[in-house]
Amino acid sequence: MGTIFWQFNDCWPVSSWSSIDYNHRWKALNYAAKRFYAPILLSAEESDTGACLHITNDSLQEFRGTVHWSLESLDGSVIRSGAVDAVVSQESSLCVAHLDFADYLDIDTKRNTVLVYELRDGGGRVSIGMVAFVPSKYLELPETGIYVASSIAEDTILMTLTSKATERFVMLEAEGVDARFNDNFFDLPAGRTVKVWAKVPAGTDPADIKDKLIIMSLRDTY
Repeated sequence: MGTIFWQFNDCWPVSSWSSIDYNHRWKALNYAAKRFYAPILLSAEESDTGACLHITNDSLQEFRGTVHWSLESLDGSVIRSGAVDAVVSQESSLCVAHLDFADYLDIDTKRNTVLVYELRDGGGRVSIGMVAFVPSKYLELPETGIYVASSIAEDTILMTLTSKATERFVMLEAEGVDARFNDNFFDLPAGRTVKVWAKVPAGTDPADIKDKLIIMSLRDTY
């Protein structure tokens, strides 16, 4: 068994659908692949008005955790929420929740509503995802800001990102600095945090990344 996607890398500087660019930097596809190939994954089988949440356990040990889900407005107001404890055998997948919100979602509310789902164990968050019920370009994403708290430890900069409203496809870049982020091109649900770190190239001051950091999301492309 296996999967394949096109394409892996670029052999010259170019705009393409590759997952790694000419300078060996990860592009959006490679960050996405890191998430959807994770050994412990919470994912959603989407429908027009809901989703079926699955835990996939590709490890060789039993997994125990709790699924938290929240149907919410883009400003973070919770409409419905719930939690499910789950035990998933090694090398298996388990549907842990069938969710349907047909009584709430209509042509208007779909543009302002998302389903956020998280998997946690004793060590914290294992997996997080989001379902939008319309194509992302139709979401009425509020104009807001992403807040960053950062610290520097030797040759690494640590950043914690949060936003008062939902942000889709958040992209980090340090202008003029070849920074390699451990995570990028991710969703940032309202009120949650995402922690990102980057190793600093030799000869570069970590503070340069902080000073030259550019953060964009889908809302900034309108």
